[in-house]
Amino acid sequence: MPANTLQEKICTDHNIEWSTWTPLDASPSFSAKALAETLDGGQMFRWNRLRDDNAFLGIWGRDAALVRALPDGSLECAFPNGMENEALPRLRKLLGLDLPYADWYARLGGQGDEVMHSAMSVCPGLRIVNLPLAESLLSFLCSPMKRIPQIKQVLDNLARAHGASILPGIQALPTWETLAQVNEERLRECRLGYRAKSIAGTALYLANRPGFLETVATLPYPEARAALMELPGVGGKIADCALLYSGTCALTPFPVDTWIARAMGALYGLSDWSPEQMADFGRRHFGELAGLAQQFIFVFARGVKR
Repeated sequence: MPANTLQEKICTDHNIEWSTWTPLDASPSFSAKALAETLDGGQMFRWNRLRDDNAFLGIWGRDAALVRALPDGSLECAFPNGMENEALPRLRKLLGLDLPYADWYARLGGQGDEVMHSAMSVCPGLRIVNLPLAESLLSFLCSPMKRIPQIKQVLDNLARAHGASILPGIQALPTWETLAQVNEERLRECRLGYRAKSIAGTALYLANRPGFLETVATLPYPEARAALMELPGVGGKIADCALLYSGTCALTPFPVDTWIARAMGALYGLSDWSPEQMADFGRRHFGELAGLAQQFIFVFARGVKR
């Protein structure tokens, strides 16, 4: 497989020494497919599969890591030398490895919903990531009307142009404080298109309201969602994605994009419902596990084969 991502080139073009592979999660809870969907299925956009089909390199916050699934379902990881002690607990948090997923799967699969039972069987072990809220918000503000490879490219552009260096060839995404100093024209140079206006506006909004995102992270779901929707360019779907994939409101959000709208129409007979009505249905029908249910439906609807 040719090198086709910035992350893969990092492994070959830069003199970065990596730690040896060490156990990350010894329980047989991940399949290779579940790991691929969790890391590279649209929850976050700075993880990429490497030549080893079961290995991924990712960047989040100011951390970088390699992760791979073994045939028995356990996980191994590696880090740039010197980062492993601090990055390991943050990687465990990112993947929710200390959360009661076995119980959540049993509860979700035991609700008597045949659609959900079928969806869960397609990708057992799927999890919801826990990115920093600031990074999740930026990622999904870059996402409207773009496919996953395009979102990845835009975020890599932003990181290279405005992010702090973590290691040779590895840049973090810019902070909102940094973005507040970047005008819309310079953001458009990162191929953001019309999204540059939303990001520039959100950066200025946050600059004028110190602690806004930290406060959002303490709010109950309805209030947190409403607060994020005050930001330029943030509608219900982006707010739900930012909250769900940062773990800010646990698994309550039920984002509805085109895939989910089609799936909910076909699988639950909601074709005439608006996205807001579908999101409300998802939260009521699946309860506090709505976000996990949504992700299973998303994979099921796409028919992904990894």
